[in-house]
Amino acid sequence: MNCKFSGRKICMESLNGFLEDEKGVSPLLEYLMLVTIASVFVLLLGLYLNSVFADSVTKTVLENQLSDVGAEISAQMVDMYLLYPSDGQFSAKIYMPEKVGDYEIISTFENIGGKPYLVIQSETGEIKKYVGLGNLPLDFSLNGSTHSMQEDKNITYSTENYIYPTAIIIAGPTLIKSGMQVEFDPRFSKTDDGYFEYQIDFGDGNVTPRLVYDDFNDTVLHTYYTSSETNYTATLQIWDRLGYTANDSIRIHVMPNTSTPNPEMFIDKFVSPGYANLGDPVTIHIFMRGEGFRTAPRYLDVVHVIDVSGSMSPDYMDYYFNDRDYGYTPYHTFSGTLGPEVWEDTFEVNQTGSDVVYEVVAYTNDTYGSVNHWYSSSYYDSIQLYVEGPTGSVGNSNGIINSPPMYGKRFTVTNPQIGNWTIKVIGLFPDESPYDRTDLHVRVYRYNLSTQYETGSVTLGWGYDVENYYFNVGSDVSKLTIKTSSNKKYYLRIYNPSGGIVYNGGYSTLHLWSTDDPEDGTWRLRIYKYWGGSRTVNINITKQNQTNTQLIKTWDTDYYSSSQKLEFNLSIPCEDLKITFDSTAVSPTYAWINGLGFTLDPIDISSSQQEVRASDSVDPQGDYKIYIVDGYSESNINYNVETRIGKLDAAKISGLSFNGVLANNDSVGLVEFSSNYNGYFGTHSIAQLDNYLTSDKTMVNGSILALFGAGGTGMGEGIKLAYNELKTNGTPGRIHAIVLLSDGEANIADGWCGGNYYYCDGSSSCVDEAKDYARCWASMAKADNITIYTVALGDAADPNLMEELASGTDYFYPADRADELINAYIQIATELREKAAENITVTDVIPPNVELDPSSIEIKLGSGLVNNFQIIDTPNGTALQWEIPQINISDIWHVSFRVTSNTTGLIGLDVPDVSNVTYTPYPFSSTKIYYLPNETVIYSTGQRASMTLG
Repeated sequence: MNCKFSGRKICMESLNGFLEDEKGVSPLLEYLMLVTIASVFVLLLGLYLNSVFADSVTKTVLENQLSDVGAEISAQMVDMYLLYPSDGQFSAKIYMPEKVGDYEIISTFENIGGKPYLVIQSETGEIKKYVGLGNLPLDFSLNGSTHSMQEDKNITYSTENYIYPTAIIIAGPTLIKSGMQVEFDPRFSKTDDGYFEYQIDFGDGNVTPRLVYDDFNDTVLHTYYTSSETNYTATLQIWDRLGYTANDSIRIHVMPNTSTPNPEMFIDKFVSPGYANLGDPVTIHIFMRGEGFRTAPRYLDVVHVIDVSGSMSPDYMDYYFNDRDYGYTPYHTFSGTLGPEVWEDTFEVNQTGSDVVYEVVAYTNDTYGSVNHWYSSSYYDSIQLYVEGPTGSVGNSNGIINSPPMYGKRFTVTNPQIGNWTIKVIGLFPDESPYDRTDLHVRVYRYNLSTQYETGSVTLGWGYDVENYYFNVGSDVSKLTIKTSSNKKYYLRIYNPSGGIVYNGGYSTLHLWSTDDPEDGTWRLRIYKYWGGSRTVNINITKQNQTNTQLIKTWDTDYYSSSQKLEFNLSIPCEDLKITFDSTAVSPTYAWINGLGFTLDPIDISSSQQEVRASDSVDPQGDYKIYIVDGYSESNINYNVETRIGKLDAAKISGLSFNGVLANNDSVGLVEFSSNYNGYFGTHSIAQLDNYLTSDKTMVNGSILALFGAGGTGMGEGIKLAYNELKTNGTPGRIHAIVLLSDGEANIADGWCGGNYYYCDGSSSCVDEAKDYARCWASMAKADNITIYTVALGDAADPNLMEELASGTDYFYPADRADELINAYIQIATELREKAAENITVTDVIPPNVELDPSSIEIKLGSGLVNNFQIIDTPNGTALQWEIPQINISDIWHVSFRVTSNTTGLIGLDVPDVSNVTYTPYPFSSTKIYYLPNETVIYSTGQRASMTLG
């Protein structure tokens, strides 16, 4: 189509004509669309190819740059190590571009498969280069990192002291029967930074995996099995972070099940760490453990010799000497700190005025258990209420709610301060079980208060006369006050509308009575006298009327108190039980005693010491619970409670406990001693054998329970009867022992011993002769290989004599309290059967070039500390010495102390052939000596190199 511009109309007509031709339109549109698509494709393809080529070039450049940076750093590391291998610190710059394209660069170290690598990577980690560092030595530590955007990029070489690892293995028991477990403990092993991995080869073909030492892998148990006596060597190997290793071994002696080896001593000494920097302390450890088993032949023949003199019995002392407080011994003591459980919330006061009253009430409807006991006993302190104003001032509850089953406290304030007020509620009831709780309800009311006054009078005539006065109280009266007065005395009785007497006043000229929430209705005043002339009685009645009452806030919740429950048990019927509460000096504080002989009444222990005894004619026995509750909202209390029983009751419990530890085949007898000189001291002879040696512990226990106290202290005669019984009826081959208990000094004697006659009638002038009589019979028994244990109970006992009578110092037990007495008896019974060694003396001599830190000395028996050591200066050095009376099977003694040396090299920490342990092992017939090994420590100034990127 040709369109000339000679006329617009002609051209448009021609174009329209062309478009109306369908054959002409279709090819044109197709052509335009193809051209457009092709253009877009070419454009996108160009952009993509440009990106691919550009990014490829960037990554290629980045990889090359990473290689260059890696080569530069590794070369500098090698140069530094070669040029400066000994000590010092040196730093060199690292050159790297800030970015390659859009990529930033990071340099760091990684440990892969135990080998160190230098890692150069892009910031996102998309591209990494690993550079091996295999030529650097093992103790060359690598750390730190650099970033290409850092202003200063350096690598620093430095040296630091390095402690090589020390492996220490302890184990126990090391003497076992087949099928028993041994516990292996590597905790004393040391490395440079405390981290180590370990593995234990038990020596019987079993090996643990490689473990990391931590709180979850701190000990390892292993069971050994054998059919013949075998010594296994268990070996511990440890590794530190750099791969350095150390090992230590220990012998495990395993016996067949059919064997019963005698008890022995395991002794081990080691130093940790075995490597140290010059001047640093190291710790020396000495372990001793009683090893072995109860052996079949170790049966016992034991005779109890028990003091039943009058001073052992509170009843006897009260009857004869009117001294109710004598004859007791402490049984249990409890002390601690207790704070109240406080329920707390707030309410807002937004109105005030002289007639505006806010009232807070806290109450419960629960009457279970001890809460019920409060209310039934007319105590209303089960709930304490405290209210604090905006300035922090505290207002205690000023009213009691006692409308069963509503019990609680009320607080009211007139013309209150504007602001937030705080409510605190505390329960003063004991939690007898963890589930005890009360349904606590707290309400806040606001109301207006108006006062209504009513006056009147009555006249009483001559002689006997009675007058009644009536008045009404409406339901809106919240408080009622009645005041009557006259110039002469009279009686007043007030009746409520139900006819109940709410006030019964004495003969007085003035009567005043008030109550909250009075019963509505007609009240009656009965005013009367029995004699005398006429008089007029004036009556003034004040009614406070409550109007516009609104409930401002309400809470309903379960409240748990915070009482302390103290528990103990009396396993036998006792003469008496006395419980003393020290003052807590915080009011209110209450205590309860729940058990036979006590009523569950609250005892106020806030202001003074309180002493409570079991009810008369009751023999206390069984479980006892003492509850203590602190009711003050701002203070904790410190409480101290002591229970006391009769000394003879403590002796009975101890004797029964002793017999309970004995084996079925053991035999036990009973001798009691006191006196009946001239019949004055009751019905006992000086001493009597209550039970021959017998395996029937039940029979002996019955005899012990039947003991009662009376008379003097015929101690020597008691020892004599026990000695004769063991000589006559004791079984050969058994351990023969006397266990003697007394709370006083020997003062009665009447008999022969060693060819001499001894006599004392209890007077002070002949006490020495009574003591000599006891000494003589104790010497006779000990000479015949009878072991004598003595127990001195209380501060009135004669400890010097009791220690002389015992087989040795370690066979004497002073006991100031019943619980100490019971423990002493159980310990004696255990010792007789489980003692592994006795008379142990440890002497460790430290050479002159090694300095001891005396403050670091720690001696433990199990978890308890012992302080019976000596430090002795000798020509050979400083001797550390301590004595141990005995070690039982499974007892562990652990001694540790720190020493230092300022000399480099291999330093010995003992004087050879001088440091030793002497002891007498079972069967206690000869003394052994064990020379402690000369442990060493390597002191050096050795250093290791470190490279740090930064």
